[in-house]
Parts: sequence; C-alpha cells; structure tokens
Amino acid sequence: MDINLKNFKSLIVWSNNESGDQLTQEGDLEYFYGYSRTEFESDTDLWFKIIHPDDKPYFQKVIRELDKSQNCSVNVQYRIIRKDSVVRNVLGVIIKKNENGQLQYSGYLVDVTHKNQNYDAKTHRKNILSLLSNSISISFDSSKSRKERVNEVLSRLGEITKADRVYIFDKKSGSNFRPILNQNYEWCRKGIESQMSNDDVFDVDLKDLVPRWYENMVSNKKPISGLVRHLPDEEREVLEPQDIVSILVTPIWYDNDYYGFIGFDDCREERVWSEEEIELLTVFGSLIIASWKYEDSIIKVEDQLKQVKKLQSEREQFLKMVSHQFKTPLSVIKLNSDLLKQACMSGSVDLKNILPPKIGRIERSITKFEELIEAILIGNSDHSVDDNPEKIDFHNWLEEMFNTKKRDYNNLKSVELSFSEKLKEVVVLPFSTKTFEYIMDTLFSNAVKYRGDEAAIIQIHYEITGDGYLNMVFKDEGIGINEGDIGSIGKPFFRANNVINTSGTGIGLSMVKDSLLNVGGGFEVKSKEGDFTTIMISFPINTKNDAK
Repeated sequence: MDINLKNFKSLIVWSNNESGDQLTQEGDLEYFYGYSRTEFESDTDLWFKIIHPDDKPYFQKVIRELDKSQNCSVNVQYRIIRKDSVVRNVLGVIIKKNENGQLQYSGYLVDVTHKNQNYDAKTHRKNILSLLSNSISISFDSSKSRKERVNEVLSRLGEITKADRVYIFDKKSGSNFRPILNQNYEWCRKGIESQMSNDDVFDVDLKDLVPRWYENMVSNKKPISGLVRHLPDEEREVLEPQDIVSILVTPIWYDNDYYGFIGFDDCREERVWSEEEIELLTVFGSLIIASWKYEDSIIKVEDQLKQVKKLQSEREQFLKMVSHQFKTPLSVIKLNSDLLKQACMSGSVDLKNILPPKIGRIERSITKFEELIEAILIGNSDHSVDDNPEKIDFHNWLEEMFNTKKRDYNNLKSVELSFSEKLKEVVVLPFSTKTFEYIMDTLFSNAVKYRGDEAAIIQIHYEITGDGYLNMVFKDEGIGINEGDIGSIGKPFFRANNVINTSGTGIGLSMVKDSLLNVGGGFEVKSKEGDFTTIMISFPINTKNDAK
C-alpha cells in the first residue's frame, strides 16, 4: 500500500517487527519528530529513545499486556521529546499481527498537543484513528465489491466529520491534461438529496466546466474549499442547484497520475473546513485509490495465471496432437514396408504392379511428416521478423508459385490471378520469404484438401492500398465452413466440424494468422458451407524506392 501522507503532517503510519529493528514510517518525520528519516535509519532505537522518560514504563506495560492478551490492537497516549526538546502529546493505535510465526506491529500516531485539554477533540481524534484503521481493512476486503467497500468508507467518513455528503469523482477517460470525471460513489446524510441521478455529475470535463478547479487540483495539486456564496459565479451556478452551502474537495493523485477528487458538502449551514479535515480527506482519497490499484493488480495477476494455465493446456494439446499425427504416417510407412518386404521375399508376386502404389503411400506419408515438422518449426521460431528481409518481385513470384502448384497438385483444376493494378515493382515484405511461402502453401493446400468431390478452383486477387498495405483475397469453391465455426478459424488446433474426418492438425491457419498479426497485418475469413471459402489477408510492404 502506498499512501501519500506528506500533506497530513500530524499523522505518522508505522510498522515494526518484534525485535524492533525493522521500523518503517510514512509521513513527514521531521515535522512530527524533528528528526530526519536518515537519523531513524541510522539509530534503530531512536523511536523508543524519544518517548518521554516518565512515559516509557507505561508504554512498555501496554506492549506487554498486548502480547499476553487475545486482543489485536490497543489505544495509546503518551509524550515524546522532539529533537528541539519540545514535548509533544501523541495519540495512537498499536496493532499486533502474527505473520508466519513472527509478531509484527503496526500503528498510527497523531499529534494532539494543541487539543490535549479538550476531551471532545481527543475523542474525535481517537475516532479518526479508529476510522482510518477500520477503513484500511474495509478498503482491502476482497470479499466485497468495490462499490460496497467505497460506500462503507464514505458513510463512516461522513458520520465522523458530520458532513452532509461525501463523494468521489473518478476519472472515466482522458489524461492529466484533460480528465473526464464521473461521480460514481456517494454517501448522503438522512434528509439530504442524492446527486447520483443528476446528469451534471457525469462526463464532467473539469478543464472546461470549472477551470479554476482544474488549475488548483490538477496543475497545482491543491484542494478547493469555501462557502459557496463566496465562489465565482460560474461555480455557484453548478453548486447551488445541488443545495451545497459549503464545500471541500481534495485531489486524488497516485504515481503522478490524477484520478479525480474526493469531497465533502455541507447543505445545511456555512462551514469553514479545518486543515485537519483537508488532510483527512486527502489521506482517504489516496487510501481508496491505493485499494483500487491493489485490486487491479490482483486481477491482472489472476488473468496472467489463467493465461499461463491456458498456454500449458494448449502445449499439452499440441503435443498430443503432434504425437497422434506422427503415428498415422509412421503406421502407413511400416505397413507398406512390411508388405514390400514380404513381396520381395516371396518371389511369386509381380513387383511391377505392387511397388508403385506401396511406394506412393510411403512418399505421401513422408510428405505428411515434412508438413508437420515445417509447421512445428514455423511455430517455434521467429520467422515473422527479419532484420534483412529479401526483396521480392511479387507478381512474378506469384505466377511462378502458381505454375509449381499446378504441377504438384493433381486435384487442382485452375488458379486465376487478378489485380487492381499489376505490381511491377520489387517489394520488401515485413517478414521473411520463408514465412510468406508458408502462408501461401497453407492456403493452397487447404483449398485443395477441402475441395469436396470436384477438383479445386482457386481465385486470387491482390491490390495495394494508399497506406502501403498489400491486400490479398484467396477464394476457393470447396466445401466451405459452417457459420458457427467461422469465428474460431485461426485458433490453434481448431478444426471445423465438417473436416473432422479429413487429416489435419489445426495448426496451419493459426500460424498464418499469427504471422500476419505480428507485423500489423490482417486475417479474415468468409465462407458458406457447401459453396465457397474466402480468406482475406493483408500486410504492410515497402516498394524498392522506399526500402532502406
């Protein structure tokens, strides 16, 4: 937890271990004690030395009784002697906690010297300390929703300060330069009208609506307070319809980022807010935001853990898939090798008739092995980025590849290439040519594999966009994809329902999609089952003149 206590000079938040040699303190130490943080770090007993000699026995007795009792906290009041020899009266809370078998102490100290003779003030200060202690527990209670936690803290803060409204405006969007705020949290005293149904408290452009507030809270990190009738006319126009007579708002900052503000309203009588109330509101604003940041960090860690588990699951699935896919061609090779061996040994079989089909099956299984190994290599190496990519004569490269595919695939009826404007220039791809070859091979092999009963017909169209992207549309007239499966195409290991009985790994298109997205490209699928499949890809290119 990181709460900025610099402006709350009368409050020190501390923690220590059982032996007393790991003291940490938050607050303005020099203002409170007269000693610097460095002096406390160099003398681990200084915190005890500055206790008034007459009060040390009392302090030690309180600690002993706390250790023996079942209670987890105790209130204390004693005197300290500052470095300048001034005696100060302090009021505080000591909290005991057992962490992994080790006693840890923490607590809060407030300078109450100027109100030492005032019983009501002392009681009020004790209530504030108790409120701060309880509010820390409430704010970090993960069993409750954020809204429940904040509203409970605001209600307690309102009761103890006797404010009519306590609320938080938190940043909805924008930056420190121009924050847009919403009032999402509010507590109201009985008989005071809530503003949560007031449209004016949502989408508040602070810089535009109340420039002075923006200047004070965002530019200068200072509070706004005063009687409404003394405020500028443009501010009165906003506040008076909400029945506000006097107001105090303090900015909420965390890690140099402005998060909004927390405020008090008095709607019944004019009230001058004290420095203590300003400091108190500042601390509570920081406390609430710190709890939100903590909550967000927990959620982020949980999401990361879920992602790790998902990756582990996908890895296991991948290994099972690859293992299964390897077994099939191995079985075919072994079976046909055994048949060939038996045929050769028998000597009574016409090898001219039996050899070609057996060897063909073995060759197809070897090709399947090569495809699987290539997919694994592409997926486990970085082919998407190349510091020195090769230049490519794109149009001629496509035509040569088409001619090769026509020879390689017996079930390929035709390949048609069209373009908006023929690309005559040499271009530089955003990835290696090996990756581009893999992309095109995958699209071709899928079109042929899932052609249906007829030979495959493939149509390819490309165009260059004005912003330097190459768009390609790859269409086939095969079996198509069910509408419910289209959204999952490109996910690792996914296979559409209508290709379950056709060999495949579900790896190819996921590799294609990842390779394109890694360079800022695009991947989209459109299809109609039993009719066609269109895959649209895009990626940035450099022409020869632009290439470095």
